[in-house]
Amino acid sequence: MDLLKKFLLGVCVLSLVMGLGMMLKPLRSFNIDPMKVPTLIAYTMPITITMVMPIAALLATTLTYGRLAFDNEINACRSSGISVISLIYPAGTLALLIGLASLLLGFHTIPYFISKFENILSEDAEAMIFRGIEKKGELSSMFSGLVIHADQVWAKEHILQGVTLVTTDRTKVKEVITAKAVKLNIEKHPDTGENRMRLQLGEACGLIDDAYVEIGRNEFTVPIPTLFKDKIKFKNLDELKAIGSNLGSFAPIRLAFEKAVDQYIQEVLFHYTDQELKHTGYALLNCDNGRTIRIFASGCDFLDKNKSIRKKASSLAELLPLDDGTIIVEYTDPDNPALRKEYTCDEARLQYMYYNSSPRVVLSMKNASWQTASGNVINYINEALTGIIVPDKILHQADGLSIKEFAAAEEVEDVVPSYSSERLIYMAQKLKNACRSLQIEIAAEKHSRLAFGVSCVILTVMGAGLGIIFKSGHLLMAFGISFIPAVFCLVTMFTGKHIAESSTDMTVGLIFMWSGVVLVAALDVLMYRKLSKT
Repeated sequence: MDLLKKFLLGVCVLSLVMGLGMMLKPLRSFNIDPMKVPTLIAYTMPITITMVMPIAALLATTLTYGRLAFDNEINACRSSGISVISLIYPAGTLALLIGLASLLLGFHTIPYFISKFENILSEDAEAMIFRGIEKKGELSSMFSGLVIHADQVWAKEHILQGVTLVTTDRTKVKEVITAKAVKLNIEKHPDTGENRMRLQLGEACGLIDDAYVEIGRNEFTVPIPTLFKDKIKFKNLDELKAIGSNLGSFAPIRLAFEKAVDQYIQEVLFHYTDQELKHTGYALLNCDNGRTIRIFASGCDFLDKNKSIRKKASSLAELLPLDDGTIIVEYTDPDNPALRKEYTCDEARLQYMYYNSSPRVVLSMKNASWQTASGNVINYINEALTGIIVPDKILHQADGLSIKEFAAAEEVEDVVPSYSSERLIYMAQKLKNACRSLQIEIAAEKHSRLAFGVSCVILTVMGAGLGIIFKSGHLLMAFGISFIPAVFCLVTMFTGKHIAESSTDMTVGLIFMWSGVVLVAALDVLMYRKLSKT
């Protein structure tokens, strides 16, 4: 009973200290309702309990058996014919219970509570976003690579006014988009049920990869980040098996695949437009309002000679002028020929983007003009035609891609077109590497949980032997003695896991992961053989 009391006390104290220190900062950065913080911390307690159990058990056994040895009760028992091994039965029972509890917590309980934790964040996502913008006038801590500035917030109407969206790539600003008003809604992904932030822009324009673009009305979605959900170490056993058999069910892999496919569609579209212009003299594109656009130019250029994205603008393609230095765009309505416009411009570019969750193209023109039926010439400094539909055959071609195809390819160049840019090849290679890393991570995670459960058993048993040998009745001395094998065991496990996840062959990492457990177990055997003889 004394052993159990010390163990439970150690678990409670260490869990509270580690839990509060680990969770308060990330919860603050998510602008969570303060009333929900205690519940969220309670849901994360199984994580900290699992981490501190072997330390608490080691400390409790070392202190308890050290006190017995210090008071000569161990010698009294030996004199009465009770062997040391018999005295270790309580510690052994506690060790087995802790080992089983660690495996249960790691494979089932922790993922369950993490799911409850993420559900609370999911339900409060919209309030967290508006709360963060209302407090500071901007939101930067919640989304990686996206900063939202707003002059006014109308939370009930889901409206932001005077909005600036800044997209960054590490330390570099990639896009700056301004909009008079933005409607912000939280919606669930139709297939996965994950929360996404949908931004509907009005009267928008911006700098995208150093190029000025008139965007007009547009929209895009951004996945709402989670604290734990997209991490393999918080998945239960069934989820690990499901992800291993279907890598696309893991959100980071799916998002990487979607980005690669999105880039693929862009480049196939621009290549298709270039080929149409060069072979037929024009490119015909349809709009979602039933109208058509016929472009007369000499080509469509988005790559330089080294296959690098021109101007580093992956979503933009320059239309090359005709021999007379102009580009002609016919904008017609089959149902109403009177609405026909024939633009003549000096420069034009195609921009690929999303609208209403579907890929769309915007045709931007500079110094454009068109002549009315009465002979009047109307000039525009900048004019944009929106809602251009990506041809179905290109979308069908993209639908034929799969994550397995990228993961299984010996060379990613076998999957993407021969004219692909360096960016698309890089994204495809990154996806392939991510799939390989994920499979290794799943295997390493299973081994680490098993090793951790076994380490709980051997460390608890070792604590009893160390207490008897060193006769430590003092708390600090008991902690110092027990801390050394615990740290050694944990360091080898986490280092081995890191080695396994960062190498192509995880064998070395797994051997290193289990080496600490095996060595401490061997020390246990030698220690108790010595105690049984003395």
